[in-house]
Amino acid sequence: MKMSVKESSLRDLIKAHKDFWRMKNSKPLLRVRRYSPLRSDVKIPLSDGRSVSDNVALDPDLIDPKLFIQRLDEYRKASLITGDFIEFLAPYDLCWTQAFIGCPIRVSSGKVWSEPFLKDITELKFSNLKVDRRWFNKLLEFTESLIEYSAGRYPIVQPLFRGPIDMAASALGPDKLCIAAYKHKEDLAVFLDFCAQTFIKALKAQADLIPRFHGGYSCMYGIWAPKPICRTQADHTVLISPKLYEKVFLPHDLTIIKAFDYTIFHLHSATIHIAEALV
Repeated sequence: MKMSVKESSLRDLIKAHKDFWRMKNSKPLLRVRRYSPLRSDVKIPLSDGRSVSDNVALDPDLIDPKLFIQRLDEYRKASLITGDFIEFLAPYDLCWTQAFIGCPIRVSSGKVWSEPFLKDITELKFSNLKVDRRWFNKLLEFTESLIEYSAGRYPIVQPLFRGPIDMAASALGPDKLCIAAYKHKEDLAVFLDFCAQTFIKALKAQADLIPRFHGGYSCMYGIWAPKPICRTQADHTVLISPKLYEKVFLPHDLTIIKAFDYTIFHLHSATIHIAEALV
């Protein structure tokens, strides 16, 4: 039976992605596409019938994944392959990892953000640290809805997860995080471990639901791998030195990295100073 052009292209692309992971690719993976920033004119649909656009507190019970998915047909007109990457579907970015640990989430048109809930790291009762199961289960519900909608047409992938330092910065505020890194290292280490373990549990729970796509999995960068891919980040390292990162925060990033066979660590130019520690 003759292979279709689409199947042939996907087969060749998957081979190129395998070479990427093995660091044997002869050229970089590339694509050219239009940049689409967050749109301030798009309202966020809630299950109570509202479409919100201005600084609204978000409760997981207000999220109906199907309301978000209804909009996909309007925007998803791309082919499966664009350049050297595979298109995908992911749960909407709702600051998931921050929500898991207790941060209030707020939304406006074009943006979602988390707010601090800890006044002081020393006041936290670590024995009471618990994952917010409503948010945790909402991620899984969103994933299941996308799987049903996709029906195998696109891979379902991990949404944007912030890593331990970003989770802690969201919970405390950046200024108090920096103070804790110097004055309350032990308390901060316990909290960072909770953040890392929460990240891992959530991603593994989602990965258990996601069906294989042509024998493997993809990620929000459109790169295929034989096993589930972890994508993490540490944006708030922009506030600290490489030395402090290695001493206080790196162990928790490594906990996440070691939990998965394939990991992509997102860095900005302003955080590239931690790259050497990661490799």
